[in-house]
Amino acid sequence: MTHVPDADPYPWPYDGALDGERLALLVAGCQPHWIARSVGATDALAALADLAAAVRSVGGMVVALRHGRPAALPASRRPMLPTVGSDGWQACPAGMDPDVVVDTTGLNGFTGSDLDGLLRGLGRDHLLLGGFCAELTLDTTLRGANDRGLECLVVTDACAFADPSLGRHAHASVTMSGGIFGALGTTAAVVGALLDAAAAPPASPASTLAPTPSTPPEEDR
Repeated sequence: MTHVPDADPYPWPYDGALDGERLALLVAGCQPHWIARSVGATDALAALADLAAAVRSVGGMVVALRHGRPAALPASRRPMLPTVGSDGWQACPAGMDPDVVVDTTGLNGFTGSDLDGLLRGLGRDHLLLGGFCAELTLDTTLRGANDRGLECLVVTDACAFADPSLGRHAHASVTMSGGIFGALGTTAAVVGALLDAAAAPPASPASTLAPTPSTPPEEDR
């Protein structure tokens, strides 16, 4: 059993199975458009780089969400989204190269995308989440993931917000009702737990042999 220590409000993941083969780091809003609008983006990028290295070291994958409004869609329908093909729409900056980029037409990464099919097809049901303008891109994606039965941990120091006061409220909402949308954790705690999981010896298969009796049977006395 391996958990991320000090996760709030419950030990994460709930089943204690911190397995790299089930793990994905989901980075919302990892685009110039959102990064430029986020407070503390540099610190969040550094935390995400550390997370990405740790996740990959245990067989996990890194998925970046690229939110964009198709040029044919009226701007009034998606006023916050960068236009597909624009400079602000381009994917992650250097140092945060993802394994997969998923294009989405909404703030919620599951909107108009193949994110759900990708995660299910690869058996990735434990998600670490971070990103930029996180009260918009990450918060809506988190709710979409929760609706689909995925186990989510928001890595608080890997998030940057357009409005930090709204970000604090967004984080607080995750923990309501005993973790209605998942749990909160930190980069240091996640990296430490992944290192521990990687170092743990594989579980020994249960023996099929009957135990040796401590007292000889009556007929042998």
